[in-house]
Amino acid sequence: MNTLTWLWKSLLAWAVLVVATMIATAIVPVTVQSVPHQFAWWLLTNFLVVAAVAFTALRSDWRGLRLGLAAAAVPLFVSLVDLLEGSIFLGHLGVEWKRLAVESIISYGLSAPAWGMIFSIGKEEAQASFHPFRSKSLGERVWKYAVSAFSYLFLYYLAGAIIFPFVRDFYATQTLPGVRTIVMLQ
Repeated sequence: MNTLTWLWKSLLAWAVLVVATMIATAIVPVTVQSVPHQFAWWLLTNFLVVAAVAFTALRSDWRGLRLGLAAAAVPLFVSLVDLLEGSIFLGHLGVEWKRLAVESIISYGLSAPAWGMIFSIGKEEAQASFHPFRSKSLGERVWKYAVSAFSYLFLYYLAGAIIFPFVRDFYATQTLPGVRTIVMLQ
């Protein structure tokens, strides 16, 4: 896969997600507070998500709807976990968390079939004899999962420590759950 292929497929998949989200918003309207440059940030963050998904999807042996569903499932579940965290940390703000979750499900549900087609265009058939997941022992999969989980938790706290000076005033007015609850959510 070359960079140009990744870029045009990322842009096309991103456009699909933007349109799908517009449709989802029309189906499940959500009232949100306006934040400066909110739409630009939304476009940028969604492009970064789609670009990361495309990077992985274009290397996958899967094709079609199976690939599209898998590609959409990852950002969907990240979105749903973010919304769950938001409802726990910021539940008192009056945000329509459930409506946002339904909107995310619709957006990624509409995107999945198109993403499967976009990410499958021009892919060669994979060799059926190579199965990377099954070639790893249970012990190897468990330790790699554990390292990934602890690495994520470390990076979560590191990112929080980096941005804390910029969000200190906001969080001073919030009631945050304890460290144990935060770790369990991660």
